[in-house]
Amino acid sequence: EAIAVSMVSKRKKIPGIYWFLEKFERETDLIHFPGKSALLYLISSFVVFLLFEKDIAMASILILALGNSISHLVGRFGSMKHPFTDNKFLEGFIAGLILAFIGAYVILNNALEAGLGAFIAMLVEGFEVKFKGKKIDDNLMIPIVAGVVIWIVRLIF
Repeated sequence: EAIAVSMVSKRKKIPGIYWFLEKFERETDLIHFPGKSALLYLISSFVVFLLFEKDIAMASILILALGNSISHLVGRFGSMKHPFTDNKFLEGFIAGLILAFIGAYVILNNALEAGLGAFIAMLVEGFEVKFKGKKIDDNLMIPIVAGVVIWIVRLIF
């Protein structure tokens, strides 16, 4: 359904749906692939549930949902440039990290797992990672990176 809505939204402004896309979608995605962020969010959520235990998957999705969302919202008002990218701000990173940690901690009840998972995932969000010349969307990277980090921490400690 999401792909069908995206295809229709590329040609027609569906009432209600277009309002959300216009407010929350990146401008280039609104033109070329409406709903891309939401679709990649669903795909990455599915992937982490396939790869990890339920609590790790849920914490990873919360890191994406809370950390990535708030980092973009707070970052709009930021003034200190992020050290790894020119189009993001340190205030957004810090706010995203705090909320990502809180969300992960509620699920995991382990500060080390939640802290490292949130920190590394939000750090990766600041990088522009490319594969074969194409940027990998942070909605795919964040939960997978968070899940791997939490899983490794759990193995080691």
